[in-house]
This record gives sequence, C-alpha cells and structure tokens, in this order.
Amino acid sequence: MRAASADNSTEVVQFLPMAIAAYGLVETLDADGRFHWALLHLMGQFNVEALKDAEETLSQQPDHLFGLATAGDASLALGDSASAREYYRRWLDAYETEMAKNLLEYQEHEGVFPEMRATAEALGRND
Repeated sequence: MRAASADNSTEVVQFLPMAIAAYGLVETLDADGRFHWALLHLMGQFNVEALKDAEETLSQQPDHLFGLATAGDASLALGDSASAREYYRRWLDAYETEMAKNLLEYQEHEGVFPEMRATAEALGRND
C-alpha cells in the first residue's frame, strides 16, 4: 500500500501478489482487513474479487462506508456504473450515521474520506 501511495509501480508489481496472498491466509478478516484486501484487489485489477470483498463486509454491516465505497469502485472498474451510483448513493445516505459510530477503522483511515465523498457526490447524486 505504501508503494502504491508513493507511486512506486515496480514495487507494487513485485509485492502485490504476496500481499494479496497474505490477506488470503487470514481465516477471518474484519471490515478493515476486507477493506485493505479489496484495495489490493483493485490495485491488481482483480475487480470481481474486490467486489466480493466489499459485498462480504456489506453482508455483515450494510452501511459500512468502506464496503460501500469499495463496492462502488469495483463496480465502476467492472463497467457497471448503475451499481456504482447506487453504492455511492447509499454511502452518502449512511455517512453521518456511520461517522457517529466513531469506528476505529474510520479513525485510522480518516484521510480517505475526502476522496470517497468527492466520488460519492459525483456519482451518487447524478440522477
């Protein structure tokens, strides 16, 4: 993830398969772990797997902001803009309530919310 943030594509290509495999070895991932795994899948263009990761989170926590955003991003990557818009509409609807829960994963990743919100506003309210 750091290599991707630093735009180090050589390192990403080298270590992405190992990172994905490592997450796959974990028997039970929480919502934060599934978020990371989905992001790795998206980086590798394993978009079906990323959507599956997000939907697993949403099956347990239907309004989880990371699940909704990664499902939206995976849907976009798969060319399903209608589903992406629906996930991001749900993201906008759930935002205040979810943030009020003060979940640890939201605190630890507070920097991702401006970009998620921008995407949600661009897609989620585009009727």
